[in-house]
Amino acid sequence: TSGKYDCTAISGSGNFQGKVASLSYSSLNQILGASGTSFADHPSYSNLRLANGDVITINSNLVIKFIIS
Repeated sequence: TSGKYDCTAISGSGNFQGKVASLSYSSLNQILGASGTSFADHPSYSNLRLANGDVITINSNLVIKFIIS
């Protein structure tokens, strides 16, 4: 659904990437990790604006919670 989201790693770690029209170069590439992982110092990404047609890929064992902000 289109809107603005805060994205938080709730388990695992990995790449959070995609083609997002609202970002520079339409590119998202973040490494996120939940508490207890090697990337725990990067647990969230805030104010992500998604539109219909944007594509997000979540790699490895990362699980993300999307919260409308």
